[in-house]
Amino acid sequence: MDKINSQLLKPVKRKEPTAQAVRQTTSLKLYWKKFFSKKTNIFAFVFFLAIFLSLIIALFFVKNSATKSVSDSIFVNNLPSYYNQIVTRSFDKGETLNFIRKLGELEKARASELGISPIFEIYFDSAYDTSGQINITTDIVILQYNPYKLLEAMNINLGSKIEIPQYILGTNQNGVDIYSRSILSIFTTIIIITISLFGNILIGFILASLYSFNKRKWWSKIIDVIASIINSVPTIIWIFIFTILFGTKPWQILISFLLVSWASFYELTKNEIEEVSKTEFIIAAKAIGLNNFQVAKRHLFTYILPSLLILFVDMFTMDILIISSLAFLEFINETNNLNIGMVIKESISMISLNISYLIVICVYISLFSISLKLLSNSLSSTFNPKI
Repeated sequence: MDKINSQLLKPVKRKEPTAQAVRQTTSLKLYWKKFFSKKTNIFAFVFFLAIFLSLIIALFFVKNSATKSVSDSIFVNNLPSYYNQIVTRSFDKGETLNFIRKLGELEKARASELGISPIFEIYFDSAYDTSGQINITTDIVILQYNPYKLLEAMNINLGSKIEIPQYILGTNQNGVDIYSRSILSIFTTIIIITISLFGNILIGFILASLYSFNKRKWWSKIIDVIASIINSVPTIIWIFIFTILFGTKPWQILISFLLVSWASFYELTKNEIEEVSKTEFIIAAKAIGLNNFQVAKRHLFTYILPSLLILFVDMFTMDILIISSLAFLEFINETNNLNIGMVIKESISMISLNISYLIVICVYISLFSISLKLLSNSLSSTFNPKI
């Protein structure tokens, strides 16, 4: 018999299939994947990001104090936008009017002596009639002139040392740079609201988790009662009460929001935990030995986070209105308080002198509010497609 090939008698080495790692995707990752799968959601997110980044970029161009005058001279008060310098102002007869006229004469004489055009001149003076003669019966005099050229003429003819940078939006009635005041007030308000809302998310989630896992404890019932009392009264009323007690400085307003707004996140978290506490993945998490803290941290928070973010965005606009109302209702009177309500109120009072102040504030706040609303709608529709 022919010899059997020994290679044929060797046992076959079966190649075990390589185990493929199962890639688990959390509900939070699925949510964001679904969110960015829609072009409308991407537009809402990019639009919000662009509005917010424009504020960050604007901060780099802030050069002057947002609370102090750019100079000790009264002539830096109510400067117009640098790009629209000619103004028409009313003056009572007195030192200020006489000073401007005298400076115009000094500059005219200096320019005539040097054979050049005067830097500063009064374009219109209502006290003079058409023949050029002064009308002494006029009580209020209207002048048309360039206040920036007035400052320049003061430096040349009187030896003043007033810095004349390009004030993009001009100055307010106290000589404060409007651009710096507007940008820093908006930024400060947004920072206060952002910190308070993130703090409220954390406080609300922790307290709701403690209540849900310890319903029979006496202290958990106290937490629930306090949250119910806070939610039964409008947030704006609570903020008014706490600002009266604590004050209206930025950090005091922040504390007021931290003491109040957590209740809304608490109620949302408590209801969400009630719904998911009996689901399979929570039961399985407890079955493998995870304690309540681990379940809340690893599973509940990521599951509830989309709902918390939706409430976060919705409350942001409301908090802007609440902070603004503090100024309009005279809770904030300090001119050095960087509050968005103060600059809105101030811009309204200056509408006849510098309308660009009000336009810039209103346009940015409107765009920011619209971007928040679009983002809120996108977050909500992704979380609940029926909305």
